[in-house]
Amino acid sequence: MTTDDKWPIPIRGGNAYQAILSKLRENPLAQKMAKGVYEFYGDFLTYAESQEALSSKFRFDIQHEPIISFKTASILLRLGTGREAEALVHELLHLQLPIQGFSLIEGAEISDEIPEESSKAFVDMYGPIQNLVHHEINIGNFKALGYLKRDFLGSASPPPFDYKRKVLNTLPHSYDWHIGFSWWCLEYFRHWISLRHGRSLEVNNHAKDALQWGSEVHPTLKQAAEGMMEWVKFGEFKNSSQYVDQVNNLLEIMKIPKVTKWVLLECPNPQRPIAKRLIL
Repeated sequence: MTTDDKWPIPIRGGNAYQAILSKLRENPLAQKMAKGVYEFYGDFLTYAESQEALSSKFRFDIQHEPIISFKTASILLRLGTGREAEALVHELLHLQLPIQGFSLIEGAEISDEIPEESSKAFVDMYGPIQNLVHHEINIGNFKALGYLKRDFLGSASPPPFDYKRKVLNTLPHSYDWHIGFSWWCLEYFRHWISLRHGRSLEVNNHAKDALQWGSEVHPTLKQAAEGMMEWVKFGEFKNSSQYVDQVNNLLEIMKIPKVTKWVLLECPNPQRPIAKRLIL
């Protein structure tokens, strides 16, 4: 999921499943995958469509306190893009990962020595990183379902800042050194990995800019970039049994606090998934 714009009222369970199937009527393989998703989530599956949504996205709603409880697995499909089936399959593949044994990030223990604002910035990084790692796992399955790599992602988001200006105009005393290195790592990683997943060569220029100007502030950024690329290409995170350790290895390269709380989704009864907490 990439944005927080308001979700319309969704439909649920069997109605959601039928609406999803209607979008995939030309692809039996995708329909079979959607059936597996519905058979796992049942009435906990919700689906909505919107012309106004900024992007298609998925969401897992999990109650964390007083006890952990699974609420819904949701998809919002943006209409009017010309790639509705591809976008829907993209989001279904996200929902399929917990079925295959991949854990979801719940939280981390961040040192009290880090200021609250910086701690919140670290927490905000976990979602985008998890999303990008999911993409690297899912791209092969997307193509195996008969879709083109170029249709895996929607339109690219431009960098949030002019990287050169950010470096040259930021005063040293106002720079957040707690998260700065990690922020530049994530900026490079999101551009580089999106290029792998079919985005235009313009994204490659964004990756180069992030690496060049981030290295002006953090000279070891190039070494971290090489480590992130090797991590992806080695690919051990694609094994669900290695996933937790491998994601934490990636976070270590990026100097982001490791995740200590994970959520597993299991389905001991048909169409009634439950959430279990895994604490490292």
